[in-house]
Amino acid sequence: MNNENTLALLAQWRAEGLIRSLDVAFARFLHTLCPEANPLVLLAAALLAYLEGRGHSCLDLESPIPGWGLGPELLHALQAHLPSPMLQQDAWIEALHSCPGIYRESENVDVSQPLVLRGSRLYLRRYWQFEQRLARQVVQRTRKPMAIPGEAREFLDRLFPSASPMGIDWQKIACAIALTGRFSVITGGPGTGKTYTVARLLALLLALAPHPERLRIALSAPTGKAATRLKQSLDGALGKTLELLMEPLADRMPLVRECVSRIPAAMTLHALLGARPDTRQRRHNAANP
Repeated sequence: MNNENTLALLAQWRAEGLIRSLDVAFARFLHTLCPEANPLVLLAAALLAYLEGRGHSCLDLESPIPGWGLGPELLHALQAHLPSPMLQQDAWIEALHSCPGIYRESENVDVSQPLVLRGSRLYLRRYWQFEQRLARQVVQRTRKPMAIPGEAREFLDRLFPSASPMGIDWQKIACAIALTGRFSVITGGPGTGKTYTVARLLALLLALAPHPERLRIALSAPTGKAATRLKQSLDGALGKTLELLMEPLADRMPLVRECVSRIPAAMTLHALLGARPDTRQRRHNAANP
């Protein structure tokens, strides 16, 4: 299989509706930059552009091909047209390493190649740059841990009064860790207690803050429907959570409850960032976080 056959195959897939014209165009662009590139490089470029259109930030070659996120028809076409040796992950990575149009961190000179290979992950340069900038911001926020007020342990014990059947209350640990950092991620599948945990974390932050009215709290979700459900579920969980802190917060409870009532309605991520319908600019950015 040579490059001309590869481009013809991509054009066929486009005609069949398996990939976009943009995906084929990007492979052709890379071919003009690297005419001698391995055909797998052109395929990888087209598949990466395709995956970007489906919301992926990279093509992870470490996972088996069925796990790349391709649609079932495109996956079947790929497996049907490639000989078995070309379906192996090592073949793809070796081909990408041989292409001068791909920047490999700490291995070759960065001359703004359109693709970046980091380990087994192939990126469009723009998305690699986005990830690097985001990583630097996270590191900056996690560099200096925050001091925990002395009464935090008492409040944690009230909010999580009994140990889990496994002997470790991971939700309690999640809240304790979140109190020490300026950036935290609490994750889990449906029904694992994320809202339960976050409600207790918010109650802790409000209870421990010297001036709870100064806390800035934003609730956001990918869609408007999800944002509405988020606000409803969190309101219900917070109301029950504050009851657990009634005794130690007797004097401050009216202020804490008032702060809870002022938590704004949840909004979409686009609205939170200040998206505008007539421009790609956002109200909030690096200069206006």
